[in-house]
Amino acid sequence: MDPLKFNVYTSLSSLTDEGMTIFYNPNIPNIDTDDLVKVANYYSIILNFSESKGALYGPLPIAYHTEYLLYIYTFETTNLQVQDERIKRDGSRVPSFLLIFFPTIAESFTTRARGQISREISNWLEQFKSIQDFKDKDVNKLNSQIEAAIYKEQSIFALDEIEEANVVLGKSVELLHNVLKYQEKPVKILLSGTDDLLFSITRKAIFGNNSSLVSYFKNENNKIDFKLGKIEGTILLASVNTPNLHKYLSKDLDGVLHFGNFSTPESTDAHTAELSKIIKQTSQDCVISFAICQTDKPLKISETKIPEVLQEGVGRTISLLDMGQQKNTISTTIIEFLEKLIELIGKK
Repeated sequence: MDPLKFNVYTSLSSLTDEGMTIFYNPNIPNIDTDDLVKVANYYSIILNFSESKGALYGPLPIAYHTEYLLYIYTFETTNLQVQDERIKRDGSRVPSFLLIFFPTIAESFTTRARGQISREISNWLEQFKSIQDFKDKDVNKLNSQIEAAIYKEQSIFALDEIEEANVVLGKSVELLHNVLKYQEKPVKILLSGTDDLLFSITRKAIFGNNSSLVSYFKNENNKIDFKLGKIEGTILLASVNTPNLHKYLSKDLDGVLHFGNFSTPESTDAHTAELSKIIKQTSQDCVISFAICQTDKPLKISETKIPEVLQEGVGRTISLLDMGQQKNTISTTIIEFLEKLIELIGKK
């Protein structure tokens, strides 16, 4: 799933005489109505709906569905059909909530938009007097408003990151070019990542900032080969769960920089396996920078197979960077990679 293009799904639930009832099912992939009821029942107990007036909770995990995270907005609304006095408050008002599902890989964007999401929901709820007033089209409209709030934060992040990375990467590549231009043998590098944002940053920085230096480049599906004086490189857009980076590895590569997607157990295993192949299919002198991306908090490295894989590369120049750490950005990661390449050249 592309982290830059995703859907938000909002379900409406409320207490009735029969228990927790789903009033609107947004047809979430891999989550049926029974799952929605289970999630609603579980969190109605956890969140204690004695305090259910206008509060947003989350992001929250969803049992057995690691591909999604959840926001819950609790509120009260009128339901004249409810007879159970234990449920009703202030007349005919009953505890209700919105279940907002979104992909785990989009957690950073939704977290930044959290305040705006809460305001959008609060304003939206003012038009309804009872649970019967909610229509499917109304919930769909709210869904669009929530997505717009998230995409706004996402676009701000993307533009800032692109601007920073373009400048830094462009200057770094130019520096590498100046260091190498008197060398006899070209340096061969492979830069790869798992999303279009990284792909466009790398391509624009090299070809935009160094257009007068680039000898040629060609497009080949999700791969671009370029030649920048004594630098020969490939920019590869890898997939999330099956990166297949190893197809482009060889013993004559001087450096490999890979941004791996670690948003799910499947992608974590796939990119860890790819790290093992990078180590095995490149020479002892090849500089390897392996960046863990698509995480919003530091990964617990010890709980993965990464330490075991790194043992295969003892004595090698291998950098492991967790993009969940604030100090690590696309720009700083690329700078470190190119600095190690320059250092390698100085030793030859």
